[in-house]
Amino acid sequence: MQEIRLKENITIDDINGWISIADNDLVFEILHKSSFQLFSEGVALATLRELNERGKKIYIKFFKGPDLENSEFQPILETIFGLELLRIAQATIDNSFIISNTHTKVGKTIWGSVLDQGGYIGDGKKAYLFSRDDYDIPRCIRNMDEPSAFPRFDYFKNNVSNLLLKMRGFSNHIGDHELNLIEWLHHIGENAHEHGSYSFVRNSPTEGFRGITLGKLIFKTAEEVSIRNDYPDFLTKHILALIQGGKTPNKGIIFNYASVIDCGDGIQNTTPNPDKLSAVELISSAFNDGVTRKNISMNESSGYGLGQSLVAASNLHAIFHLTSGDVEIINAATALSENTIKLHQNNSLSKSTGTTASILWLNENQILEGDD
Repeated sequence: MQEIRLKENITIDDINGWISIADNDLVFEILHKSSFQLFSEGVALATLRELNERGKKIYIKFFKGPDLENSEFQPILETIFGLELLRIAQATIDNSFIISNTHTKVGKTIWGSVLDQGGYIGDGKKAYLFSRDDYDIPRCIRNMDEPSAFPRFDYFKNNVSNLLLKMRGFSNHIGDHELNLIEWLHHIGENAHEHGSYSFVRNSPTEGFRGITLGKLIFKTAEEVSIRNDYPDFLTKHILALIQGGKTPNKGIIFNYASVIDCGDGIQNTTPNPDKLSAVELISSAFNDGVTRKNISMNESSGYGLGQSLVAASNLHAIFHLTSGDVEIINAATALSENTIKLHQNNSLSKSTGTTASILWLNENQILEGDD
């Protein structure tokens, strides 16, 4: 057995190394401080699923066992990745290689809590909206008149706005540009509902967990930006550029972020296209209005989500991050005009499936004029 210790602030580079492990038996060790850097959890989820589909046997080991009696668990287990790890693990082992089903008990307890809260787990800084193959639409955003359908935009907008306001405090409002961004989130979430729940490549349903995350980053001072390591370097550079350009306050700087995570085939594997296009070109084509696998009669807004994301984000000094299959794309939306969407690959990933689309933006009520 080869062990993968889930450390604090796991990076995408860390996750890329999981695929190269030769052993057929893998042990994921869970620490209390185990956590992901911002925007890396979706890569971890897809990589975990790929390891499992390659026939690797996955086990869990706890550095310190969870408190089942009081339902107190390591925070990483109450995430999309954590629940998927608990779902697919063969068993729990300890340092003496004694096998138990502790992970099953933990998974059932956490999932029961998720269901009790309407598909939602959250605190003042982060919120998860969970979906599973047998629980497609979280109840907290579901339209009860159409429980099996992805909610219409107005219903989705009201519920997501309230979740964001829970983090900000209800004295803060959701701005007009942010409402446009929530519309992007609605489109991407709807796409994930379709493509993340069914594999068009394998022609079969996709089991397991997926979902939406919402959160915030708070900096008491600008000096904090460079010394924290819970987000990747490209976000550090982006945030510092906004601060230095006079776009943010000097203190109490607040960013929000949203991610849609699924384990589908990847955009480049489902986008209609000529055969000779590269993966990045295929993904770029999906940003053009109207490009979609859907029958347009299914939804009059089909095919407008990805391109719309950059338009909305440009008004919020945002940064866009996408991983699809083995492609990672990063774009600062502030550098793009409404009619100029050019994507450039940043890194190649070890995984080959799964899509995570993310945006981090400056709270609209904090945006300053800054330098031209």
